[in-house]
Amino acid sequence: MPLRLACPAMGTRFELVLAGQREAHLRAAGEAALAEVRTLHSAWSAFARDSLVAHLAREAGGGWTRVDPETFELLERCVALHRASDGAFHPLLAPLLTAAGLRGAASSPPSPASLEVSGLQLDAERGAVRLAKPGMGLDLGAIAKGAALDAAAAILEEEEVTCALLHGGTSTVLALDPPPGRASWRVAVGSGPTAPVLDLRRSAMSVSAARSRVGTSEAGSQGHILDPRTGRGAAGPQAAVVTGARAADCDGWSTALVAGASPALLPNALEALLQDSEGHWHPAAAGAAQPTIHS
Repeated sequence: MPLRLACPAMGTRFELVLAGQREAHLRAAGEAALAEVRTLHSAWSAFARDSLVAHLAREAGGGWTRVDPETFELLERCVALHRASDGAFHPLLAPLLTAAGLRGAASSPPSPASLEVSGLQLDAERGAVRLAKPGMGLDLGAIAKGAALDAAAAILEEEEVTCALLHGGTSTVLALDPPPGRASWRVAVGSGPTAPVLDLRRSAMSVSAARSRVGTSEAGSQGHILDPRTGRGAAGPQAAVVTGARAADCDGWSTALVAGASPALLPNALEALLQDSEGHWHPAAAGAAQPTIHS
């Protein structure tokens, strides 16, 4: 029987499904992987007042803060993804999400300066980070779950546990080798009769939906994914599923596509399905490869 281990982190539930070895070994490796998830939660969570993300927001406009290598790498990836998605992925949306009522009570709109990604300053030589202007705040919810799954999977592999399925809140999934006798892990995207079922092996997937949570602002109700370029509700498809080798990339790009990034910007190493307003799923672009699915 597979061993299941779980822990709460980043406002959701992380779960590992492990198989193929003695339970004692699987349990020890799995607990080490979950300990890493909890460590990253303490740094990256938008829901923890004592997290590194919260500290950086309090220090915005002030001096530099040294950060761990995992955080520095994640922030570098955020800046690169912001550029690659033509601004649809945005790591500094905390003030905008607060204004929309998605981080407690709605507030007045933030200043444009607090949303300038150039204000997220990275010093690679010192491994230090600075939010250059007061009022700035990181929100890593669009990529942190995936990065945490990547880190947890790396620990499992260091412990020679290779038969595993990991997920964060079921919306981001990372598969290592499938159980003996199976070609892949099969993961359903949703529960309806037409929901795609993906075959995952040594790959990841992430699904983002435009209105899985709703906030209220002066402009009216809107989904939790905003188009950073307008400050309003997402301009993309109803939902996006992205598959690829790394969960962090899938996590970030599924959000970017729903926020309004052109599917033509999707890197060649990633594949996507988009859901239209009638609930039908389609490849991200005409002629584009799509994940292996079963109806």
